[in-house]
Amino acid sequence: MLIAYLPTFATRQLKLPFGQSFTALIVGNLLLTVLSPVAGAWSDRIGRKGLW
Repeated sequence: MLIAYLPTFATRQLKLPFGQSFTALIVGNLLLTVLSPVAGAWSDRIGRKGLW
């Protein structure tokens, strides 16, 4: 939900053009898509650490 709200927030609060805020959304989603499996593989390699 937060990711989908980014263009509206950037347009209204930060006074960015809609095209620029939408481009930031697309770039962020592409990075998330590419780096999520990389982070998962790295976590499998080094092992998970508990929070407590």
